[in-house]
Amino acid sequence: MPTPLAELEQCAIDYARAGDFGARALDVNLELTRATPANEGAWTRLARCYMEVGQLDEATAALESALQVNPRNTIARNLQMEVTTRRVGAVAPVKKTRARSRAKRDEGGAGPSGFGRAEFAALGQLAPAAAAEALGPRIEALLMAVNDRPFAAKAVETRNRAGQSGSRLYRRNSFHPVSAGYIDAFQHGGRWEPQLNLGFFSAKPWGRDAARAGIGFNLTPGGGDASREEGQERVLAAFAQFQQLVSAEWRGL
Repeated sequence: MPTPLAELEQCAIDYARAGDFGARALDVNLELTRATPANEGAWTRLARCYMEVGQLDEATAALESALQVNPRNTIARNLQMEVTTRRVGAVAPVKKTRARSRAKRDEGGAGPSGFGRAEFAALGQLAPAAAAEALGPRIEALLMAVNDRPFAAKAVETRNRAGQSGSRLYRRNSFHPVSAGYIDAFQHGGRWEPQLNLGFFSAKPWGRDAARAGIGFNLTPGGGDASREEGQERVLAAFAQFQQLVSAEWRGL
């Protein structure tokens, strides 16, 4: 004779087979996860139920639980990508007339054009190339918003005075996956000049979810760039100038 728990599991499976992820299915799977926390199927179905009602944060938490039970759960991984896609799809195109107000609003949290729990979770769970593909629209929105900040215009003006081309700090596809849980974004420009770069790190494997912003100098001698020796001398000079500036004005900075 089936136990009440087995009957509950069968009920949840029947709902899923019928494509029913409504309120009743949500309640059944929620009860299952409470009774059997190691039930990865219940967590995955629960996430789908939350997605259907637009509760994406709850869906993300359920998917994280499913992947803790079984990191190879491909259904949960695919749903993570879908959650990220839905978040990105809800973001209206960033317009110049709204960039400043949106940026101020986003300073208080992840916001519609920022990085939140779901994005960092996807970054940590997906392979580097897949993470870049899934999170690309979100990162692009951030970079385009940065382009409209006053400091970006000053950086472009400085580059132009130095004989460098470009009217925008960041162009499309300015980001790339570096390794597991890590995506980097560099401003438009040559390898041999200071770069305003952004980095996104997931708690898995980096220990915590974090974003990095700073000035980078590529001092490595390798690479296939034209005029490599001249370029390296140029970036070394820029780095020396930066060090001098910091040592002289570090209190103000």
